[in-house]
Amino acid sequence: MIQLVMFPYAGSIVNPYKEWLSLEDQQFKIIQIEYDGRGKRSAYSRPVTWRKLIENTLGQVMEHVDFTKEYILFGHSMGARVAADIYNKLTEMSVQQPRCLIFSGTEAFRAKSYESILSAPVKKFNQFFFKMGGIPAEVIQEVELLELVTDYLREDLKLLNQFTFRWKKSIVTCPVLIFNGVNEDRSELRDWVDLLGPKCEQTIFEGDHFFIRNNVQEILTVIKKKIDETS
Repeated sequence: MIQLVMFPYAGSIVNPYKEWLSLEDQQFKIIQIEYDGRGKRSAYSRPVTWRKLIENTLGQVMEHVDFTKEYILFGHSMGARVAADIYNKLTEMSVQQPRCLIFSGTEAFRAKSYESILSAPVKKFNQFFFKMGGIPAEVIQEVELLELVTDYLREDLKLLNQFTFRWKKSIVTCPVLIFNGVNEDRSELRDWVDLLGPKCEQTIFEGDHFFIRNNVQEILTVIKKKIDETS
């Protein structure tokens, strides 16, 4: 059984991959990571720097992943950047490397400023994320819950402002799968290849930025196909 280690997107609170946790698939064991200060880790202090976020998240990975067995790092949106830095840290350690990397719902990594959206009025800030489809209707209708989600979103965007990609192509020793929705902003495959090398493959799924919710089986089929090809 392959461990599928999944890193949350910005603004997530509890079970960001709930559609995946209910899977009855004998090939994968879902390991859902949660950032400190939310969900099951709400008792922990929220990280205020990207470096601290990666340090704390790496601790969770080391605790929950069995490195004597195969595993995959899967990150969606903000989680893709977290997965990238976690992979970078793991390459410096004497542990088995992942079977593959999966970067979902993201453009090719580069420094990006979120100051304009962070400084926007509350209504405009919320509308920006409503359009992306990441905030469920039940959250939008519940004032206190919506305030909590947008609070996390603001915190996560501030952390993302500190993200800097410093990899060398030679560091990537496993296949890299790029997943995007047909209706979201995305980079072309050549941009990923320029960034990470020739082991990148890109698949486009139906849906918006949160295509991962409605295409679970289709996504798993692509992952399984890559595993079979590299066995």
